[in-house]
Amino acid sequence: MKKIVLILVIFAITAFSQSLLGVRYPAGISYPLSTTSARMGGVGTALREPYLVGSLNPANIGSINQSVYTLSANADYVRVKENEDYVDFARFSPSFVGFAFPLGKAGTFAASFKQNGSNSYSYEARDQLRHTDGTDSIPMLRKFENVFSFSAWEFGWGMELFRRRIAIGAAFQAGQYKNRFHRSDILERAGVSSGLDSVYFSQSNPAVRGGISGQFGQLGIGFSLTYPFMQDLEMHRSVRRVTMDRNNFPVSRESATFNETYRLQLPPSGNIGTSWEFSNKLITAADFSLTLWDNYSTNAPLLTYEDGELSNAFSASTGIRFIPQPTLLSSRYFQKVRYSGGLAYRQLPIDGDYELSLSAGMGLPLGTRGSFDFSVEPGWRRSKNENDIRENFVRVNFGMSGGQVWRRASSNIY
Repeated sequence: MKKIVLILVIFAITAFSQSLLGVRYPAGISYPLSTTSARMGGVGTALREPYLVGSLNPANIGSINQSVYTLSANADYVRVKENEDYVDFARFSPSFVGFAFPLGKAGTFAASFKQNGSNSYSYEARDQLRHTDGTDSIPMLRKFENVFSFSAWEFGWGMELFRRRIAIGAAFQAGQYKNRFHRSDILERAGVSSGLDSVYFSQSNPAVRGGISGQFGQLGIGFSLTYPFMQDLEMHRSVRRVTMDRNNFPVSRESATFNETYRLQLPPSGNIGTSWEFSNKLITAADFSLTLWDNYSTNAPLLTYEDGELSNAFSASTGIRFIPQPTLLSSRYFQKVRYSGGLAYRQLPIDGDYELSLSAGMGLPLGTRGSFDFSVEPGWRRSKNENDIRENFVRVNFGMSGGQVWRRASSNIY
């Protein structure tokens, strides 16, 4: 229990990934959730892999025949370039923690907490506020900050059918959408804030997920669907203004707050995946996903888009995993390591924006304690409309997974 509490505290105190292009996206930047998926390019919809839990396909829960825990986190380094200028960011972002418990003939129950999307970006520049007669000036620091997160608790169930060839699963997702914009002009010598405007949006966002997977000899097939419901979106806005004296210098400030309720519909999405097991040493997989941003809608200010500005986002990824000697009892340690790699192409919500990345990683066996996984994913983001902005990133994903067999498992842990 102490380990679970510590994991949740870590999720609560850490920061999110950073992207200038991501400020324009309704759901920020997403990334592979689990360690197994991250080191294989983000694939896993068709894999029967206990350590994936239900992160990509709720049907995977039904194939889990042992108690499982898994934790994944990302360390991001991003360089944002605008023409010849650039700025570097580094952030640590936990992404997924999950648990699964088999219930015998009643199937398997799973619970998880995950970051479906996030972004954090800040900007500041110095200026001078001059007196009307030009004899004096006050240094001014202009700031802009946008912090976004879309996290969710998820509770799922699954079971196997037809002699374990088919697995089905369903899940309820209790999401939390939070988005904060903050702009201020700080008059440094006066010690007050001028023109400070802070807008905070929040929504409790329920969603349902369903999936099915099948294993037919060496071929694996999987499909999953996520549908979020339209809900109220609460907005709290705080505006501060500065009154001026007869010499047009700030002497005091006034503030006003506004509370409004709007509506927000996040888009449904679906995944389809395939896998091919050449042997117990080598497996390959491919995933294809589609997020229907045409279905996104809201009447909230700052969150609306022009017609045609958002486009449905298609993603494709492929991955491979190789174990030199998975069953040889006398094999050396590095002959049991799970060597993995992958390639991913992701369209982003704004038409013409995309992300491309490579990944390579290893799953290090920890004996009966489970596995420690890590991967390195270099990549870049580009925009057709904002072609002067270029983002290059290196993401290190790492985590630990383990469990205890309650009854004989029917599949390997990849």
